[in-house]
Amino acid sequence: MTKSHSYPLDKYQSKWRFGLRYCLQTILLVPLLWLNFRILVKGSKRFATLAGRNFIMVANHNSHLDTLSVIGSLPRRLAVRVAVGAAADYFFQSRLQSLPTRALLNTFPIGRKGDKTYSGISAKLVERGISIMLFPEGTRSRDGRVGQFHTGVFRLAIDRQVPIVPVAISHTAAAWPYNKKLWRWGRPRVTINFLPPVQPDGTPAELAEHVRQLIIDNIEQSNE
Repeated sequence: MTKSHSYPLDKYQSKWRFGLRYCLQTILLVPLLWLNFRILVKGSKRFATLAGRNFIMVANHNSHLDTLSVIGSLPRRLAVRVAVGAAADYFFQSRLQSLPTRALLNTFPIGRKGDKTYSGISAKLVERGISIMLFPEGTRSRDGRVGQFHTGVFRLAIDRQVPIVPVAISHTAAAWPYNKKLWRWGRPRVTINFLPPVQPDGTPAELAEHVRQLIIDNIEQSNE
């Protein structure tokens, strides 16, 4: 039996955890981000069109700053409820190690490199009506280019008919480089753009490439 069968999911709908996360994000996360970075947020009002529905956010991945910036840019009452997929081999090696990201970002473990230990958690969360955020590249880009998207999350969106919200993240690779333990000082800029929701049509491969191209096109426009 894999851990996905017994992994506790009720905590992702826990009201007291929502309250604690609201305080942590309001008091710690948002001030920290806006003091250290010049963050430009676009498209956050698009979530009004999804009121009452859960969704799947997918974003390109360059830096440890990506998740912090996206969650910090969401409307706060929405940010505390989104569950964020995080690499099990990096963030969930022990319960104590995972505590900071679980408390602040509502993370859940994602297996990589063929690890099936936590398989099925994303689907179970979506089935419960919980919105999730995933990085379909599976790891941070080493050269700043958007890599190929794994199709699993897009298959999930099609099977459950849950809309996808693409998120184009720009400049985090420079603000917090892949090979650095801490971000750069001097308030480097970061751009977070929430793109229009995409309906889950076509095959998983077609949907993955469509969303990937939307993100690439937006990043190129932001860099012009």
